[in-house]
Amino acid sequence: MSQNIPVRFVRADGETIQLPVTTVTLDVDRNFNATPLIFMGSDRMATDFNLSRAVILLEGVFTDDDLMSIGSATSSTAVIDFSINEVVRYGGAVVKQYGNINFDNEDLIDDGFSEIALDDIASLQTLIKLKNTADVTFNLYASKSKLSHAEDGGTSRYHFSIATTNGVQTTNTLVGGTGYSIANDVATSSTGPGVNCKVNITAVNSGAITEFNIAHPGSGHVVGDVLTISAGGNNATFTVASVGTALTAEQMATNFTKLINDSGLSNPITGLSATLTTSPNTAKANSAVTITQTVAGKNGNSGTPKFNDFVWDANLQVTPRFTTFKGGSDQGGIFSGMSAGDKVMSLYGTLNNSKNNKGLQKKDKFGDYIIGIQIPFNSSINATGSNKYEPVNFFMPTGRFETLDSKSVEDAVSASTKPDEPDSNNDRSFIKGGITKATFVQVGGEPVYSFNIQFIPASYII
Repeated sequence: MSQNIPVRFVRADGETIQLPVTTVTLDVDRNFNATPLIFMGSDRMATDFNLSRAVILLEGVFTDDDLMSIGSATSSTAVIDFSINEVVRYGGAVVKQYGNINFDNEDLIDDGFSEIALDDIASLQTLIKLKNTADVTFNLYASKSKLSHAEDGGTSRYHFSIATTNGVQTTNTLVGGTGYSIANDVATSSTGPGVNCKVNITAVNSGAITEFNIAHPGSGHVVGDVLTISAGGNNATFTVASVGTALTAEQMATNFTKLINDSGLSNPITGLSATLTTSPNTAKANSAVTITQTVAGKNGNSGTPKFNDFVWDANLQVTPRFTTFKGGSDQGGIFSGMSAGDKVMSLYGTLNNSKNNKGLQKKDKFGDYIIGIQIPFNSSINATGSNKYEPVNFFMPTGRFETLDSKSVEDAVSASTKPDEPDSNNDRSFIKGGITKATFVQVGGEPVYSFNIQFIPASYII
């Protein structure tokens, strides 16, 4: 297939089955016929109701894994979105209910840390657990601190700041200074009692700062204080217009990312990397964090992050919105380490007794239901840089709202994209449908089975 990316079946539980396919046939029947018209010299008329039928035929061979391995292992990812909240416990009952306010709400953060002193790391209960592919768990604490992040010397706790005391929130009266260039995390000094405010210089004109933002708000600041930006000519200043407790979602996400990626800690966090991303819920830039297992494999689907005691009162537990690690697979997917017979038996069992069940039994009984297929191809249209091709997946552009643009090859997504919601009709990383027929033939008594599988695309399966 395309650049070592195989054809994959998508299961209802989000797992994928990598297939050693040798031939793929995509068949479309437009389902209309032309009828000759009398007295018209055999002119023909047809009515096309756009009722096309599609069939995907797969041929291939299963062998033991020690004879042939396909595909490659993939890494799990998780997302924490600091721009919006998620209620996970209310009135003592565990629930999962999206909140209606931003997680960086001033009142919410202020209430949550009202009894925690600045830099009191030992008293923190706002714990986030992350487990890597090697089964090592790291405990990270959301803190009220003048520092962006640290490994606390007294408690050995990892922590990142989401709150502070009188941190700089808004500013005015910028004096651009001289000799500056674009830079991040630039220190400041204050005419007042405030400390540890850092800025990102985002635009300059002939050495004068024209735009900046607060990288970390520090603590102890007072409205009206004048802060001097270090570096450059050490003569750019701005005035504090307002102070508060809550950091912004962007600052929270940045601090969390720095903590995971900081190799200078006494005991660096291993097996994980973090990247700032745009929120998938609010579209706010750099307010979410994608966490990636640096070691690929299904063990990376660790069921974390887990949040503990993000409690704002006796009844309410609120966390940032998040997804747990998923998408990790060993080489060969769920067939990793199986013999040819094991693979056939696994599919044979699934196809003889499974259905698209969305209820409580979905994962433990019918999670193996095959609900989609990912078929990669090499696209020159989507290639980037000096690459001749970019591997992308075929998709099925059905539905009354499709347009010329949405049906074009430019709308194909990367072949390495993991299905986000297997039962979705809008996820273009795979073609939704089901297997209608499969034939497995053992070849000459050897541990080799050929297969012919018929897959029918369908938007709705009941």
